[in-house]
Amino acid sequence: METWQELKVTVKREGEELVSNLLIELGAQGVAIEDSMDYVGNVDRFGEIFPEVEQQEEIVVTAYYPDTVDVATVEADLQARLAELTDFMDLGEVKMGTTALAEEDWADNWKKYYEPARITHDLTIVPSWTDYEATAGEKIIKLDPGMAFGTGTHPTTKMSLFALEQVLRGGETVLDVGTGSGVLSIASSLLGAKEILPMT
Repeated sequence: METWQELKVTVKREGEELVSNLLIELGAQGVAIEDSMDYVGNVDRFGEIFPEVEQQEEIVVTAYYPDTVDVATVEADLQARLAELTDFMDLGEVKMGTTALAEEDWADNWKKYYEPARITHDLTIVPSWTDYEATAGEKIIKLDPGMAFGTGTHPTTKMSLFALEQVLRGGETVLDVGTGSGVLSIASSLLGAKEILPMT
């Protein structure tokens, strides 16, 4: 997995555009701006929760570089270029700091926190990558929740699974309208349905 270097530059607000452009010219793959003014005037209309941020004159420009780039050289080049501009712009005290970052595999990291879920008395939904030992009478539905809607934990799906468990006695025909992950069809099969017609 690729490693990145994060270079944070703190300057007065007036220097935001200048510093951002210089960092990109010096090879940054992207920049992010942290500015306390972004939170001024925010109004809670729909229950939003805004952070309590003390207003500052400075902003932080964060640039991201691959680990193949010598960030010490980038810092030196940036310092030199900014020094040439101090007569034209008050940047305040320029501060810089570097941190190494490991690139995260966000597509799969959420799987660490997805646990088997006992949905009804008999039905338990288990992620396909998890080893799980069923208890006596427990029916297991193995799913890959990242592949489609319908992990079984949403209230509407839970209610449908409860209803299936109450109604199915064996031999029924089940029409699963709006099949996503197939959780209701799989549950119907486990609960004894004779024929299942999934419709997407």
